[in-house]
Amino acid sequence: DPLNLLKLRSEPSSQKIHTQMRIPASSLLTLCCVISLSACDTRHRTAGGKSIWNLPPPPPTRVVPQLAVFAAEPVRFAWANCGERVSVLPVRKALVPGQKLAIAILAEGERSGRETLLRSATFTFRIRSGEQEIVVGPLRATVVKAIKVRGADQVLAAFDAGGLDQGDRKTVLEMTTQISAAVFLPDWTAPEVEAEQVIEIQGEVTLASGEKVALAAAQLSVKTWATAGAPFNDLKSLQSWMNGYALAPEPQHLGAAIKLAAAANAPMEALAGFHVAALKAAPAGTAPAMVKALLHEDELARVMGANVLRWAGQDASTLLASLPAIQRQDIERAQELPDAYVLTATPSEVMSSSRKMDMLWGEFMATGRPQPIRAIVDLLRYRDDYPVLVEAAKTPNVKKEPTDALARAVLYRTAGWSLNSFVVTSPIAADYVAHWQQDEAVPPVIREELRRLRTNEAFRPQGQKTGTAAPSSTSPSGS
Repeated sequence: DPLNLLKLRSEPSSQKIHTQMRIPASSLLTLCCVISLSACDTRHRTAGGKSIWNLPPPPPTRVVPQLAVFAAEPVRFAWANCGERVSVLPVRKALVPGQKLAIAILAEGERSGRETLLRSATFTFRIRSGEQEIVVGPLRATVVKAIKVRGADQVLAAFDAGGLDQGDRKTVLEMTTQISAAVFLPDWTAPEVEAEQVIEIQGEVTLASGEKVALAAAQLSVKTWATAGAPFNDLKSLQSWMNGYALAPEPQHLGAAIKLAAAANAPMEALAGFHVAALKAAPAGTAPAMVKALLHEDELARVMGANVLRWAGQDASTLLASLPAIQRQDIERAQELPDAYVLTATPSEVMSSSRKMDMLWGEFMATGRPQPIRAIVDLLRYRDDYPVLVEAAKTPNVKKEPTDALARAVLYRTAGWSLNSFVVTSPIAADYVAHWQQDEAVPPVIREELRRLRTNEAFRPQGQKTGTAAPSSTSPSGS
């Protein structure tokens, strides 16, 4: 199988380092990466400056005769705002009524050749659901991206920490993006169903030469809103589900997520950004499904659900009617959510701004859109104030006068710390950061801070060494 094996080989003077990347066809582009990194400098070059990476030649350029189906949302929002290389998305297995999908065609070979092949070809798809069939195309690709194998950013960060030469860095980038994808967003929406329904997608590629390539069909299902069995049962698994939500949204489980959060007495501020953004972006059937899931739950779950529905501009009347009068009044009198994008760096607002950052991360996890993460990235402009916080930390038992500089330093550290954590756990965050590191539209100070994000001691908890992963939280200890 052409997707089954990618080999990387380096032969430094002291030893051979063999790196294998296996991509099982069952999960498309999943990286199983085993790297042996020497403790010595990783700039493997000869005295003449020539790289001594010993790489096999790329395979012949061709279309992989296999369809991949992704969620539409990360293609619409994330890929449209990232660079030329993007992380692989999970294969979409199921939808709920009202959701859309993205269809991907893959090609391998030398990069410029495979991407020319995809851009010059035409594509036709047939989407069958029940007795209905729609034909999409023939059309040309509008989005073509090089696909990073899973784990590529961690591999590159490890080499960067060792001082990888820029020429070799480019080689590593090419080694970890040996497949490209043409992606399509068909004008098709999952239908309303009374029972689970199988969707089959067939496709055909017509190359510029006139040759036709039949694609193996892909199948997925449309599930009802009443589908039971949320993929989480405690706060840890709920957090994991939320972290991956933007890659493949599952709005049918939002009610169950609120129920679990209420049972664990999780803070409302940390949940509001995620649930409100998810509701606003979800199909029309989401709010009624959430109400049905929460209507007979305990009072706190119904209160949280009613608040989320109200903040998202949805009908909360059914849940409100199930609550005692005093609870209804409190919800109806409650203030609207603050504008999370207003991050004020003053002593009186620094804690409020930190809580707003939690809301921004929640919105990012729900949608994958660039705006919330970019608002946090922009706080890195306060780096010149960080020495004020370092100096204050030298005398922790001495009361400090709050100043604007200290507030800016706290927001700088909090922003960088949370970014450092998210680029490890979120492929979309990693793609944005990789793009903004090189984007000349981004201020130079921000680009520089993003390039040293993984090695900046300011973004690590006290006692943690450079090169170790940051905990998955949005607030650094000691701030």
